[in-house]
Parts: sequence; structure tokens; C-alpha cells
Amino acid sequence: MKALSQVENAAREMKLVGFDDEDTVAITGVMQRFYKQFNSGGSVSVMLPVLARLFDGLPLTPVEDKPEEWIDRTGEGTLLQHARCSSLFKSTSAGLCFFIDDSGGNNPPLIVTEFPFFPPHAMDRRIASAPAELARAEAKAANDRAK
Repeated sequence: MKALSQVENAAREMKLVGFDDEDTVAITGVMQRFYKQFNSGGSVSVMLPVLARLFDGLPLTPVEDKPEEWIDRTGEGTLLQHARCSSLFKSTSAGLCFFIDDSGGNNPPLIVTEFPFFPPHAMDRRIASAPAELARAEAKAANDRAK
């Protein structure tokens, strides 16, 4: 089998799990444009986390607790949403701010006690947990070989 480019590999993987042609073309088109602009391993490794945060609606810099950065979505003034981070809320009645991580799983809201606040991203946690996951996989493989 010949080596595939990242874009070709993505198209193949998407087809394997059942994405239709329209979705595959859309995603690979985004990838082609991204790799055209950021064409070295160094620039890709820097820009990919930026892209992930932007796709997930997270800010690139810490947010502040400034009155002009909160939006009253209910019209009652009791629950405000941050203009730069749609996952950050302020309960004016309870006097607290909370961040809802909607990246999957059953993560409880994170109570925000200090500003400026830099919202965490699921990719940050995956990257941080990767060494431990690799160590577990290596230990399992060594154990399997010993049997």
C-alpha cells in the first residue's frame, strides 16, 4: 500500500466510518486549505490547537469579567453568557461564574473563581494525558508479549 497524504488518509478514514461524499469533500477541502497555508510540521503543530479552539468557540486569550463582555440572553438579568466564550456563564442571583465543558462526556461545570480566565480545551486534556495513555499501552503490550 502506498503512503497517503494527510488529506487522502482523512478521506479514507471518513469513508471507512460511513461519512458521505459531500461531508468528506467538505472536510478534506478545509484540510487542503489549511495545509496550503501551514505547510510545515512546525507551523501545523502551532496552528492546529488554535484552529481547534476557534472551532470550539473558545477564546485564544484569557477572558475578563467586564460588564460589557456579558450578554443577558434571558432578558431577566439573572443568567449572563460571556460574549467571547459561549460556554462561560454568570449567575447574578447566585453570585458565581461557571464554565460548561460540552466537549463530550459527563464533565460537571467548572466554577470560575478568578479572572482573567483561560477556558480549558478538551485537546489540552488529551495532550496532557497522552504520556500516561502511552505508558499504559506499552505496559499492556509488554504483558501480552510475556504471556
